[in-house]
Amino acid sequence: MKKFLIFNLVGMLVIGSLTGCGKNQPNENTQNTGNETATENTTGEGTTNDTADTNEAVEDNTGTTDHSNQDTTATADSVAGVLMEQFLTEAKDGTDTTKLAEALSKNSVFGEVSMTTMEVEPGYLSGFENEISGFSKGTMFAPMIGTIPFVGYVFETDDTQKLVDTLIANAKLDWNICTSADEMQHASNEKYVLFVMSPKSFE
Repeated sequence: MKKFLIFNLVGMLVIGSLTGCGKNQPNENTQNTGNETATENTTGEGTTNDTADTNEAVEDNTGTTDHSNQDTTATADSVAGVLMEQFLTEAKDGTDTTKLAEALSKNSVFGEVSMTTMEVEPGYLSGFENEISGFSKGTMFAPMIGTIPFVGYVFETDDTQKLVDTLIANAKLDWNICTSADEMQHASNEKYVLFVMSPKSFE
């Protein structure tokens, strides 16, 4: 009897998730728009970030992984762009990953979306294909609704560039079954790394 109930419950969960995916799946026009934007940005019309100091960097992650629908240029008014600027300002104060993540999760760019934060340890992290290591402390911030294609991490590490390379090599914009993020971006200073996979906006 217990096995019968478990199979029924699993069946209902699978049907429910498929129904949810059908409602939340982006249409072809949205994906094509993302591809066109990426093409335009590579022809010289994109926006670059010149606000970082010499010891701080906001970097594009091109040339390391093949994401066909990825636009890697964060403009100042995109979700990622706004979070990058806030991170570079607040990370100077010598705070910790949890405080940084909590501050970022309260940014008005999220609108009505309820956010949550959670400390993470090296291992399998949401949004990545393989285990992620190379950090001493990490905090994830994400929407409480799991179908929204956003996940952000603040890491503390002794080697920011090595960690960034690992994150880029293993990140998946379509980690979420039902939806896909529009872009992935990162920023870093000597001690902290911010890594975000996000839609362009929450409107």
